[in-house]
Parts: sequence; C-alpha cells; structure tokens
Amino acid sequence: MRNQPEAVLDRWQNVGDEADFQKFTAGNYQTTIAFTNARNYGDNFYQNIYFIRLKNLSLSYKIPVDRTPFSSAKVYFQGQNLLTFTDFKGLDPEGASRSIPPLRILSLGLQCSF
Repeated sequence: MRNQPEAVLDRWQNVGDEADFQKFTAGNYQTTIAFTNARNYGDNFYQNIYFIRLKNLSLSYKIPVDRTPFSSAKVYFQGQNLLTFTDFKGLDPEGASRSIPPLRILSLGLQCSF
C-alpha cells in the first residue's frame, strides 16, 4: 500500500517459511489482525538501538592577508548530520518514529573584510 524499506524483501514467501516479516498482501481483515497483534504483543517491533553520530562539525582557517587588500579573511566548512554508525535497520535511530532521517547540511564559504 506504500513504500517499504529494503529489509522487507526477506519476508514470508510460502507456508512454512521463517523470516522477520510476514507475507505481503493487498490487505484484508485477517492480515490487519495479524499485523495489529504483532505490533501490540510481539517483540519484533522492539530492538536495542546503539549509535554514534557526528551531528555538527565546524572548521575554519584564517587566511594570511599580508600583501592583499583585505584586513581579514577566512575559509570555513560547516556540516550537520554528517555520519551515523549503527546496526539499526530503520531510517534514523534517534527519531525511530519519524518517517525520514534528519537532513544532511553542508556549507562551504569564504569570508573577507576590507
């Protein structure tokens, strides 16, 4: 009915299969009950979440301004949500209930003063 993560490709295909996800269907009453029971009473929706994240990084270099018309100059780089190391299977371990991970933002610039 909507986009799914790649992990659901390892799902039940035939009777007797063992997999982390149930067989996909177009949906009916029995499927809804099975999903609701798994969500409310099963442990397959819970997992330990350990992660290391480089969330913010700012680097700058003051450029020597000898023999230039500038009184000061620097080049800088700033980044947000750069790296995440985790075994978590969802999109974002910090906000597991969100539908998308936080945006990665990169900025590179030059600042000069006369």
